[in-house]
Amino acid sequence: MPTSKAEQRAIAHILGSLDDKIELNRQMAQTLESIARAIFKSWFVDFDPVKAKMEGKQPEGMTEEIAALFPDRLVDSELGMIPEGWEYKALGDMINIFDSKRIPLSRSQRKARQGKYPYYGATSIMDYVDDYIFDGVYVLIGEDGSVKKPDGTPFLQYVSGTRV
Repeated sequence: MPTSKAEQRAIAHILGSLDDKIELNRQMAQTLESIARAIFKSWFVDFDPVKAKMEGKQPEGMTEEIAALFPDRLVDSELGMIPEGWEYKALGDMINIFDSKRIPLSRSQRKARQGKYPYYGATSIMDYVDDYIFDGVYVLIGEDGSVKKPDGTPFLQYVSGTRV
């Protein structure tokens, strides 16, 4: 432990600056999350880009290229009005589920198989192992719903089996 008051103050200043930066990063992440939620709601719940195009306007805050991906008409569905060309389907009818490809490994098994490939847990990379489970880029979603963020939303991970 430093005995000099000047050295202690210098260390305290550095640690305080790091704490301030961590808090600023946390606030920025929270702000970005709020912005992403607002955009998602605008585009995929309220259908604002479709409504703008129905009025002959350029959807606000998006490029023409992105706006071109949205139709200019709403049609009736069992859920109410939805963009033309969109369908109401169960998620399992629209995605491939690769749960059977995941091989659960205990900590000791992972330790015995140390390598360069990420081994994913429910919320993040748990370890690195000697082989990848899948080849390609995927979205991982916690399957049992017990692993959630404090606000109740599930953890999603955008992952690649071979990228290191």
